[in-house]
Amino acid sequence: MTYQAIAIKAGISRQRVQQLLGPVPATRRFVVRKFGGRCNRCGIYVGKSGHVHHNGDLDVENYDDPHSLELLCIGCHRIAHLPEPYLRRRRYKG
Repeated sequence: MTYQAIAIKAGISRQRVQQLLGPVPATRRFVVRKFGGRCNRCGIYVGKSGHVHHNGDLDVENYDDPHSLELLCIGCHRIAHLPEPYLRRRRYKG
């Protein structure tokens, strides 16, 4: 679910949901340093403003495990959250 969808269900703002579910500042700093401030997918420099993306299983215990996080630019982060059927159509479009 997106932060917006969760916010609507919970009756709170999207920003508040993002604060509650996003990684703690120390984890965020670790991820930015780990990828040198660059998007892990396209390589563009995003610095501290990059999006932290959760890879793999989103188990409650391992949700903010720094080794399952990557730094992405906004474009790559949007693509990462597209449903798989849309991605297949997009990849093979001529």
